[in-house]
Amino acid sequence: MSTVSPQAWLDAVLHSQTESPLPPCATCENLFWLIYSGIWDRKPFAKEVKASGDEFCKRCQLVWCGVSAALPNIRTWDDVLLHALRVTGKAQTGQEDFLRVGVQTNGYSHGLGRPVHWVDFYINPLHAFPAPDRMNGTPRSQVLLQSPAPPDSDEWYGLLRRWISDCDKRHPACESVGDSTLPKRILDLDFDQGRSRDIVLLEPGQHCNGRYIALSYSWGGRQDLVTTKENLDSRLTRISWEQLPILFQDVIKIARALCVRFLWIDALCIVQGDERDWMQESQKMAAYYGNACLTIAADHSPNVRHTCFPTLMGPAIRLDGVSAGTELPVLVRRAPIHFNLKEHRQERNSSYLMPLSTRAWALQERLLSRRILHMGFEEAVWECCSAVLCECDRPADIWNGKPELEIVPFRKIHQQTLQSIETALSLGEYWEVLLAKYIVRKLSFYGDRLKAIASLAKEFKASDETNAGQSRTLQLGDYTYGLWTKTLPAALLWANLSDEAAVRNPKFPTWSWNSIAGSWYYEQVPSTAEHFVPKSIVLEVPAESWDIDTQHESADSTPPYIVLEGSALEVSCCCVSAARKTTAKRVWSLSGVGDDRRLIVNLDIPPGHGITEINATCLEIGTSGCDDSKRCWGLLLEPSASFPGQYVRLGNMTASADWFRDNQGTVGKYSII
Repeated sequence: MSTVSPQAWLDAVLHSQTESPLPPCATCENLFWLIYSGIWDRKPFAKEVKASGDEFCKRCQLVWCGVSAALPNIRTWDDVLLHALRVTGKAQTGQEDFLRVGVQTNGYSHGLGRPVHWVDFYINPLHAFPAPDRMNGTPRSQVLLQSPAPPDSDEWYGLLRRWISDCDKRHPACESVGDSTLPKRILDLDFDQGRSRDIVLLEPGQHCNGRYIALSYSWGGRQDLVTTKENLDSRLTRISWEQLPILFQDVIKIARALCVRFLWIDALCIVQGDERDWMQESQKMAAYYGNACLTIAADHSPNVRHTCFPTLMGPAIRLDGVSAGTELPVLVRRAPIHFNLKEHRQERNSSYLMPLSTRAWALQERLLSRRILHMGFEEAVWECCSAVLCECDRPADIWNGKPELEIVPFRKIHQQTLQSIETALSLGEYWEVLLAKYIVRKLSFYGDRLKAIASLAKEFKASDETNAGQSRTLQLGDYTYGLWTKTLPAALLWANLSDEAAVRNPKFPTWSWNSIAGSWYYEQVPSTAEHFVPKSIVLEVPAESWDIDTQHESADSTPPYIVLEGSALEVSCCCVSAARKTTAKRVWSLSGVGDDRRLIVNLDIPPGHGITEINATCLEIGTSGCDDSKRCWGLLLEPSASFPGQYVRLGNMTASADWFRDNQGTVGKYSII
């Protein structure tokens, strides 16, 4: 088998029949066995694969030698599970089939979780496999033997330029930006014509155009270099290179290598501590990120004192003497740690490596930008409205290791939904989907919670008004404290399901999700649930206002309120079980009404442990589902102690569909502040 093709070699390795040139053993049968659920349930431990390979099994020997060579830093293999599968490449793009082994480092504790590492196996064929022009006809397995271009090198910058050029020429949907209106303040990277590496802050004035790059990054606590009222004049004169933290220096190097003169960084281009300047500039985020020719996302940098350049990957390793059915050497290489940019898997699976994915501001910065260069832990990734590309030239991985050959960029999905093109979600439903991704992210300042999504809200508003016409009416209506008037009353049914101690912010009305500090979730997004039917009528809503920092005029003035009319019951909210040992959360139910096994109560802020019962009004909001799955939804309210005739929100509930009718609810009007 000295001249076998990659496909023939894989056929031999993966063939599990006894007549195979590589007879199977019980261990490698489980190793290569693929199912679509419970995929780790029968997978062998690495030590079992090693033992089998040491005895007689060539396939186990191949996998163990490759994995242990590619992952020399794993100290113990006792609780490591292995899973092998075949990945089918595309001949037209120079991608051969290859063997991929997933490495789960915590045994069964992760269940269906994503492996920490992937190790890829190739053979080194003598013939030239068809390959794209950039490989000059060289087989991919030969390319793997070469050291990748190090970040901040001419070859690495050449790849970035090719990505930009291809997007300019081939992606009309990306609306490539040339010169555009510069922000109020911008960093000039060439103010002294290259005589030094120093930069300067400019106030170019209105109608000044140019190409600029924007930075999306995590502050990571204290910021060493900011612009304030006191040092603004100094920043407008010169900012020395030595003053700049390493993250800013890296981004400046990239901008200069791409021949982009201007750079926008919020810490330097917005006057920190000046509330008026911050309010003005934060409302321009959509324009600032949308008009940038490129946004650089420092995904793996925890703060500005950390480089944004990826860690350099090493070349593939030759395995000689354990080729498993071929005299040709087998190449192994740990797959680079990269993150899936499809929808929101990045936040769920890679936050430990990509701190930026945990930050609230970064969500709208990503969606408002036309083109993004993601600086990952071990490679750079390009994301625009038309493509997702990475340095390793492989598609992003899904959880079981099989590449998704066709990735629909999140940015493209976002634009299609805003433009009502090929989308199954209405704008209101999509807003709630984004909120679910947004509220789990972190903010350094709780007061920024509505600010950090305000530019996206304005984009939704503009889309709603632009696309409304003969084909449809307005879907959203007015924006008020994070909710849309046209999606009420369903949008009121958010729930604080966090075990953390919640705190009510008196600056915001209790019916707004922004009134609860910390994390909250939609237990179920009612407006996207099948056959949601509103039962309450919305009679009054606050006037639309984008001034999200406006305080109540005085302690005696009535806060913003919503008036609903619907069926309601007077109930007692009772604690039915104490806190569990591992959490501070207690379980609540409703008394004074008929029993219902489907009754679930979620309180926004459970009272102190000494209080076990609260009198409440339960207002019917709507029903969702169909047939046996149909259920009702309600808000729990209590009279305001400060404003007679008004109610404050306590939480929400859900029960069987006929719960309100069976308990003889009474129709009334309720003003909720």
